[in-house]
Amino acid sequence: MKKLIILFLGLIFILIGYHLFKSDCVNGECEKNISSRSIYLSKNLYSCIAVLVEFRITNRIITIVQNVNDHIPSTWSIQIFHGKDNEDLIKNSTLAPLIASGKLFLTFMEQVYDRARTNQLFTDPKF
Repeated sequence: MKKLIILFLGLIFILIGYHLFKSDCVNGECEKNISSRSIYLSKNLYSCIAVLVEFRITNRIITIVQNVNDHIPSTWSIQIFHGKDNEDLIKNSTLAPLIASGKLFLTFMEQVYDRARTNQLFTDPKF
């Protein structure tokens, strides 16, 4: 059951990123500007990116991110919006090489959002 939940969350993660940014990809090619780190994405920054918002301390985030990384194009980046509580878990996990390479980057959110507010964030046109 846990594997099914992890797979389902990973699929949702991929679909959200794909649908939000598929219009910015031309012929499946997406370029990125790794010198910019921003909460809000635009065509001048990351054209194709998988996004995860997670404030909880859970090891599942590591498995989900690894699964997503295995299934998205190599030109895509992964961004995790996280809180103070789970920052060390993420940075000190097996995701560290992805962070060091620039493939995965973290965005600290001072305010922890509940599920409803996270949904608002995903549907905000500026996001």
